[in-house]
Amino acid sequence: MIPFVTFLVNISITLISASVDRTEIIRELRDGTRDFYRESSEFIAEIESMGATQRYLDKINLNEKFESKVENLAVQENANREISIRLFEEYIVKYPMSRFIPDVLYRLGQLYFEDSSEKVIRETESYESAFQRFSRGEIQVLPPEPDVDYTKAIYYLKLLLREYKEYRFRDKALYLLGYAYFEEGRIEQSTVVFDTMVNEYPKSDKLPEVYTRLGEYYFDIEDFDRAIFYYSHVLEYPDSVYYDKVLYKLAWSYYRKRRVIDAADFFVALVDYHNKRYGENTPSSLRNEAKNYLAINFTEFGKGVSQAYAFFRRIGGRPYEYEIIEKICELYQLSDRIKKTTETVDFVLEYYRNEPRNPFVFEKIIKTYEQLGKQREANRERGRMAGLFGKGTEWYKKNRDNINAIIAAEHLIEEHLVKSAYYYQTEADKTKSRKDYIRAAMIYYNFLDQYPNSDLALGARFSYAQILFNLGDYEGAIIEFTRVMKYDDDTTYRDD
Repeated sequence: MIPFVTFLVNISITLISASVDRTEIIRELRDGTRDFYRESSEFIAEIESMGATQRYLDKINLNEKFESKVENLAVQENANREISIRLFEEYIVKYPMSRFIPDVLYRLGQLYFEDSSEKVIRETESYESAFQRFSRGEIQVLPPEPDVDYTKAIYYLKLLLREYKEYRFRDKALYLLGYAYFEEGRIEQSTVVFDTMVNEYPKSDKLPEVYTRLGEYYFDIEDFDRAIFYYSHVLEYPDSVYYDKVLYKLAWSYYRKRRVIDAADFFVALVDYHNKRYGENTPSSLRNEAKNYLAINFTEFGKGVSQAYAFFRRIGGRPYEYEIIEKICELYQLSDRIKKTTETVDFVLEYYRNEPRNPFVFEKIIKTYEQLGKQREANRERGRMAGLFGKGTEWYKKNRDNINAIIAAEHLIEEHLVKSAYYYQTEADKTKSRKDYIRAAMIYYNFLDQYPNSDLALGARFSYAQILFNLGDYEGAIIEFTRVMKYDDDTTYRDD
């Protein structure tokens, strides 16, 4: 009679080797164990535990795709895994020449991988909890970080791959071995295994992940040429979950190599992919990063907005093209590069002449001068703003039907006209320059004439009245002060 342990293992191996109806397996298991119940009562407890093991083994089908990360098993199944490991290891010792040995080795590799993965998760959770207590001062000594150890899984998988080179699940065994090395941080060994898998199984469904992992390894050690080589293979799998991430890393690889156009191609490819797959209005941090670095790419390593403009002409333009152009202007402004800012804004006003957001792009020149402490130059540019985007200008006529753009531009112009007048007024207050008082008065007068209903009108009128007083035009000052009192509902200026 076949020993019970051997019988149970052979039934388990049957699950691995062929597709068998579950009902038939259970019936066979029950028939085979009936004699043991009659022969000895000491088998009863063991048989019950084996039933739990059988259900566990039946649940895991090797014909299913092996997931990239092993799912955490419920706590009550830990004991079942330990039983399974014990049974399989006993089988290897007792029946080393069995035709099922390759399947047993692979199953042990899986089980030990699962066991190690769960241990890492448990220890990580425990460590994080202890770290929080340590941060709060509740404990004085921080425990060691979790130990990532896949030694036993690696042992059985290496044994399988070495002794049974024609094993039918060799590609999955290679994948799992490479993954185990990767989790341990043994990247070079992992890379060798994954390379082997790529060469031996060019059609494996695990290749997108393997190519990505290899690309990540070479990217991290700054071997960008090899990173690009492996990342590029993932482009053959557009439905892969790694596809958009690889587009981003390809863009970054070329970016790090300062290959501006190649990097731009992949940043755009990623943005286009996300727009098509998820919709332009769906939030996406990866897409936003791609747009930002597309602008940085042209700003830091390229020729700025002129090269970006030529690039977009080559690819037929994009709906988000102007957004990138505006980001380039902003990058120059934030880095206080006034010459580049001015050149960029002038280019935009020439080649994107009537874009609705042009007033805000032009404002970046003013902000750059302000950041550099050059208030007079900033004020000079404020004076240009109304002439470029105010009522009656070409830009204003082209955008007259875009109410939001017109309102936004008017508010911006109003703000800077008042700032311009205030600049000359404060300079005149310091120097008593009649010339600056007159300049300020003229700006306030034109502002009040064009924007009498502006939220800034009351304050501007009060300042205008003060200047008229300082210039000796007392009659004019009285008229303007009276108007201020008439419209000053909250008595902001009444006492003054």
